[in-house]
Amino acid sequence: MVLGGPLVRPDESFDRDPGSYSVERALGLVAVLALLSALSVAAIGAGVAHAIPDGATVENPERPPPSACDDGSTVNLTVDGEPVTFATSEACDEPARVPTDRLVWRAVGGELPGQFFAPLIGWLLVGGVFHVVTRSDGDPPAGPMTVAAWGRVPRVLGTVLLALVLAWTAAGSGVAPGTPTAEATIRTIGRAFEASVPLAIGVRTVAIGWGAWIEYHGLRRVRDLPRRRALSVVGLVAGVSLLVSLWALLSVG
Repeated sequence: MVLGGPLVRPDESFDRDPGSYSVERALGLVAVLALLSALSVAAIGAGVAHAIPDGATVENPERPPPSACDDGSTVNLTVDGEPVTFATSEACDEPARVPTDRLVWRAVGGELPGQFFAPLIGWLLVGGVFHVVTRSDGDPPAGPMTVAAWGRVPRVLGTVLLALVLAWTAAGSGVAPGTPTAEATIRTIGRAFEASVPLAIGVRTVAIGWGAWIEYHGLRRVRDLPRRRALSVVGLVAGVSLLVSLWALLSVG
């Protein structure tokens, strides 16, 4: 199998010999995809941070409202007999406003694990389904797992493309330098991201279709499946993936 071949000629690139596949090599490919997926989030964060004026601040989400920090404002509540307060002195000592870029990169850090593990989890699920549904007695899982790994490539490439578009959009959405706060910039970026949802739907649909095309031809060769059976297995997986992607994108938009 020539590197890159499955992306353009999956009907000729997958070997029919089960011994030519390795789960370890498939995992290596997916690990690279996971890294690219995580970097895509960092690219969006960089675009947002670039758009925000230097020194811009936003309200600190970790600081309680002023009324909760006033002397004598403790509310006398008990949970299981223990007194509870709405605000601690440590929380009230937090600044009322914080640099916006700090919150941006904190949000990016919160998204990185999910973006990194998403391709790995998707590969395990799809590869497992391909193996279980198409196996005969004694068939090893390496072939379907390899097919599933290559099927992840277009999806991650689509994610990277969208991330670059969003990063470029965010970077160009800044307000005039010297603005003391970043709320206006964040609102502008949010509207720009919402306007990008139709593009995201189109890119995601093409990526899923491309991946399904690779998986269809891959399963036909590594498991010698009839056309109809390969199409039904791959079509079901691609249909579920598309529905989940559309739900996620429309809920954001």
